[in-house]
Amino acid sequence: MEDNTNMPVTATDNAEIKGTATTEQISEQTQPKQGKTYSTDDFNKMASSQFAAGQAAIMKELGFSKEQLKDVAAQTTAFKQWQDAQKTESQRLQDQLKEIAEALNVERGKVQTYEKRMSAISSGVPVEKIEWYIRLADARDGEESFDEKMKKTIEEYPIPKKDVPKFSTGTTKTESETKKRYTPPEVI
Repeated sequence: MEDNTNMPVTATDNAEIKGTATTEQISEQTQPKQGKTYSTDDFNKMASSQFAAGQAAIMKELGFSKEQLKDVAAQTTAFKQWQDAQKTESQRLQDQLKEIAEALNVERGKVQTYEKRMSAISSGVPVEKIEWYIRLADARDGEESFDEKMKKTIEEYPIPKKDVPKFSTGTTKTESETKKRYTPPEVI
């Protein structure tokens, strides 16, 4: 292992070496300085008082008296409260309308899906292949109805017929009969 004690310290080491420091000196450096702490309420009060003082200075520059300022402030506050009440009611109605419209779109989507499935089933598509045929029919361009698109899809990709196993009603062959039929070639 190499001895790194004589290696120079760079700024990227995030350290500044000036002799040795004791634990007490390090803890004093890391502790935050004690000062006055403000609560959120104190801070809000100070900010609102400074805001009010700024408003009063602007109104005074514009030529309004203190009485007029109080009247304007009261009227402004009343107007803002009325606006908030109206906005809240209209916002509530808009939210209800939005929820109803979303629910309606979801239900319309479900109805369309069921109609497409019924169209596929009535066209003879097997249940296990319905989704595949629906996707193919949906991918077709044109202004035609879904039923017409489904018919064209089935014409282009015919539905394979299922092989139905055939059962014979005759007699079964014995092991000796099957051996008679097949005789392996003789080895020379």
